[in-house]
Amino acid sequence: MPIIYQIVNEQFVDKVFIGVTKSYKQRISLFNDDIKKGTLSNYKIQRDYNKGATFKFVVLEEIEDSMEATRVAKDYIKNLTPYYNLRREHRTILPKIPMNLKMFKSYSD
Repeated sequence: MPIIYQIVNEQFVDKVFIGVTKSYKQRISLFNDDIKKGTLSNYKIQRDYNKGATFKFVVLEEIEDSMEATRVAKDYIKNLTPYYNLRREHRTILPKIPMNLKMFKSYSD
């Protein structure tokens, strides 16, 4: 079941990230692994962690339908404008399609 969650900076509780996942425990585990290795894709969270911030996960809602969960997460992001969300819209949680990187050419002058 999809879960809408927030990651809260425990030192500055107004700094949050809002996301949606089907695998909540795995999401927490991956977050902790990446942040400790310094490889978290969200540079704002990683930067604050490197400066000593600690974070906690909070479940906002559990929703049966994936598409509805994505819509509700978008509403949270739109209405709350969370500091750590790098984009103001949220992607769907449908399966990711691998991108063929060879289709992009590098141009240099």
